[in-house]
Amino acid sequence: MAHRTHPTQPDEALRQVHAQALHNVVGSIAVLIADYLTEIRPTDRIVEASRRHLAASYAADRAGHDPEHATEVVGALLRLLPSPRLTETRGEYALRLRAIVGRTHV
Repeated sequence: MAHRTHPTQPDEALRQVHAQALHNVVGSIAVLIADYLTEIRPTDRIVEASRRHLAASYAADRAGHDPEHATEVVGALLRLLPSPRLTETRGEYALRLRAIVGRTHV
């Protein structure tokens, strides 16, 4: 029996649907994070620990009781969310995040 090197057409279609759904979830979470950072202490500095905490919290909230999905969403969020700059405020970070999401979110 020959091993397939390419997915079947239905498998590829499912992969694309899943990727688009993940893209949409990550984009909507990024907007929620930007809103939160704008509303709550926007003049405070943002640090890497906050970026990671927000990604994990929002992903867990959106994934419900599916830890595998939550892990996937956290990974995708951390790839999207830029690392904070040294003197960047939460409000400045939110603006930068919105600019990124505006270019990538459908």
